[in-house]
Amino acid sequence: MPHLDDTGENDDVVALLKQHHHIRDLFAGVENATADDRAETFRGLVRLLTVHETAEEEVVHPAARRLLRDGEQVVDDRLEESGPRRRKPSRLDDMDPDAPGYMPAYSVLTGWMGADLAGVKPGDVVAVWGCGAVGQMAARAAILLGAERVISIDRIPERLEMTERHMGSEVIDYTVIDVGAELRERTGGRGPDVCVEAVGMEAHSDRPVHLYDPAKQQLRLQTDRPTAVRQAIHACRKGGTVFVLGVFAGAVDKFPLGAVINKGLTVRGAQQHGQRYIPMLLDRLAAGELSTAHLATHTVPWTRRRGHTTCSRRRRTAACAR
Repeated sequence: MPHLDDTGENDDVVALLKQHHHIRDLFAGVENATADDRAETFRGLVRLLTVHETAEEEVVHPAARRLLRDGEQVVDDRLEESGPRRRKPSRLDDMDPDAPGYMPAYSVLTGWMGADLAGVKPGDVVAVWGCGAVGQMAARAAILLGAERVISIDRIPERLEMTERHMGSEVIDYTVIDVGAELRERTGGRGPDVCVEAVGMEAHSDRPVHLYDPAKQQLRLQTDRPTAVRQAIHACRKGGTVFVLGVFAGAVDKFPLGAVINKGLTVRGAQQHGQRYIPMLLDRLAAGELSTAHLATHTVPWTRRRGHTTCSRRRRTAACAR
């Protein structure tokens, strides 16, 4: 059995291991009990651990085979009774997969993960850099998680309009307004509580830094352009959180580490792990809390998909061929 320490880095694992210890103690206590008592204990533990498949298979089943008079048969009956794990029915089951609103795309999972892992709480002010599909979903997720205000930042008029209309977020065009000054103005001089960077390694800027970063890339002195990350760090309030949701490949230059330290910021990032969120997001899609229909700018047969996947450059909108 793995050693349990005091770090508490993975509460779920620690809780499960403690439960394993508890289960083994229970079985140790019934070594001298009657067969009926042992069988009742086994059935009770199975009921208790229906959500812990690993615990049941690795602890309960071996103990049952060892302690029960007909343990092999009891375990076999249990396995046959449980059969395949059944998924909880979702309201999405009744939806037409071809309906415009049915599109639980990558962007929904990624955007929700950004807001969730950034620790958005009720009453927070959240700023999201990027109004692409992922940035839009991060803004909507922040609203559903209780944020008091959500402010999205981009320069493409179509994306800004889409975000404001479909996501319910405030918007800033960074080519017209100074982002840092505007965020301080809207937050009483403090800055946002949470800043989500949903732009990535090819960030654009209307300032001289946009000449500097591409030049460094071409000379292979850096791999990515962290323009939006820099802005998010400088804009975030003291003690706030910056979550890097955009894709980055390697090294960046002029990273404001001093601002991170002096402001006491929490900086996080992650690759999208959608399995954690899929069941909940499918229910939210079915309930109408999340809207994805507007992300499909064109609907074409799959056999004619070539030539339609580049429309985002011409129309300056997110595109999805279905």
